[in-house]
Amino acid sequence: MANLFSFSRILLAVLFVYLVAKTNAISASIAIMVIAALTDYLDGYVARKQEKISSFGAILDPAADRIFVVCVCLAIFIKYWQNPYLKLAALIIITRELIIGIGFLWMRTKSVKMEVTQFGKISTALLFISFVVLFVLPNIGIYLLFLAIFVYIIAALDYGQRILQEIDEKN
Repeated sequence: MANLFSFSRILLAVLFVYLVAKTNAISASIAIMVIAALTDYLDGYVARKQEKISSFGAILDPAADRIFVVCVCLAIFIKYWQNPYLKLAALIIITRELIIGIGFLWMRTKSVKMEVTQFGKISTALLFISFVVLFVLPNIGIYLLFLAIFVYIIAALDYGQRILQEIDEKN
């Protein structure tokens, strides 16, 4: 059941890009972001409640998160293509997501487990809030987005440090 929430987030990501790029349906797009955030919460809640935390789910959930964030960034790139700051913001976030994704896969090959931190959850929540604000109030949202990116990068550096510590302890 929990994995269905993660799969639904991937489908919502594709629908989100379509709505922003082809229809400019901002209200529906924001609703999709809120639903995606709820599925992110619910997949973990259901898995813990049912005591069905699987290794597949442990891979699928963060992958769905990365896919959704990258799709939102693609939508930002499409919608605000004329704004060089938002294009830069989207590229920074996509780069961070690719690095995190590659790092996650590399960790799996080294049998290194990394728990999601509270700071990581907060940085992701701030990023999603900034996405919503950006689509509703672009002139304010751009500043919040860059603040979120700053926090998001700090969270990534924190994870990087934790990974290196884990590897060092294993050796």
